[in-house]
Amino acid sequence: MVRLMAALGVLVMALAGCSKSAGGSAGASAVPTAEVVKEAAGPLTAKQALGDFAAADYCGLLDDTPLPADIGAMISSPSRSSDYCQFKVRASGFEVEVRVGYLHDSEAMKGVGHTEDRGKTPPRGLAIERGLENSDSCGRYLRFTDNMWLTIGAVGNSLAGKGDWCRVADATVDAVIRHVIAK
Repeated sequence: MVRLMAALGVLVMALAGCSKSAGGSAGASAVPTAEVVKEAAGPLTAKQALGDFAAADYCGLLDDTPLPADIGAMISSPSRSSDYCQFKVRASGFEVEVRVGYLHDSEAMKGVGHTEDRGKTPPRGLAIERGLENSDSCGRYLRFTDNMWLTIGAVGNSLAGKGDWCRVADATVDAVIRHVIAK
């Protein structure tokens, strides 16, 4: 019995040692702190969602299949640029180019036509703004709580006819929101 108690004591001490971080301080557990929980539920800034703006990975805001199958099938994988991420889908029989990126501050958005999309209320203080909508393109803006604006646009081939490019842009906005909220 004494050996069993000694073995259990060694096991408890070993496990206690595992609960400390590499720096030796306690508190590095898998349970999030109240501060982490509060930040995850609070207003979302572009800095929180994107990190360093100069090194932002706009393709990282998309899942492997960012759009639902009923919107369209991806025909080109997302490709990076320093300012945006671009991919193509086939929607309603047309090829549509989708871009996510071009981060702007509120000063740069002055004079740009946009209106709040009151039909959608994303969480964490985010807002969706409707931009240009015409026969060959549709623009959306995702506004973060720090008044930084992410552009999301869908451009169809105007020679092919009119498609529902806004449906593609809206689905992409939804995908980006899901990703930044989950992050």
